[in-house]
Order: sequence, then structure tokens, then C-alpha cells
Amino acid sequence: QAAGAEAAEEAEEARLRAEDESLDLVEQLLEAYFMQVSSTEQRLGTLYEYVDDTEDYIEMDQDSHRNQLIQLDLLATAGLISMSFITILTGFFSMNLNSRARSMSDFWIVSMVSLGLCLGSFVMFLYYCWHKKLMFH
Repeated sequence: QAAGAEAAEEAEEARLRAEDESLDLVEQLLEAYFMQVSSTEQRLGTLYEYVDDTEDYIEMDQDSHRNQLIQLDLLATAGLISMSFITILTGFFSMNLNSRARSMSDFWIVSMVSLGLCLGSFVMFLYYCWHKKLMFH
């Protein structure tokens, strides 16, 4: 019986060693899978940051282009408003009114003064925008 008990004890030890080896193998496999998942998670995090940075860059570029279009619109509007001086004077002189300023010399003087006002107001607007750093910085 001692031999049978000893054989049973050796079989139990062999079974426990095999179980420990199986557990070690499963542990190693799980650790390897965990390392792969961790590495993939890090790569995805880096990729997410890269995409986020790219979106920010694109938004800044679009903001820059939008600001340039707003500046162009502002310049065109200022030019049109300053040109309205000439339009107002032309409308005034083209009416069917009896006016002393109908002679050609007076017309040219008034036209040149209104052109000067137009250019002066536009240049003053540009200087104001430059001084306030709205444009041309």
C-alpha cells in the first residue's frame, strides 16, 4: 500500500506541475495579448492626437482665409462708400435745376474736389485700419 500511496502522491504532484505549467503558459499568453492591446491603444492615442492637431491646423488656415476675405470685403466697401461722394455730386449736377455752377470750369473744379474727397476719405480709412491694426500688420 505504501507503493500505491507513493504512486498516487507522485501522480498528484505531476498533475499539479502540469497544472502550474498550464497556468504559466496561459499567464504568458495573456501578458503577450495585454502588451499587444496596450501597444495598439498607444498607437490609436497618438493617431487621435495627430488627427486632432490636423483639424486645429485646418481650422486656423480656414480662419486665415476667412479673415483675408473679410479684409477684401472691407476694402471694397470702403472704396464704394468713398466713391459715393462722386456719385452724389454727379447726381446733383445732372438734375434739371438752374444752378450757377453749370459752367464747365466750375464743373471740373467740383469734380476734382469730389475726386479728392473720394481718394482722401479712402486713404484716411486705410490709415485708420492700419493704425488700429485691423489690416496690414
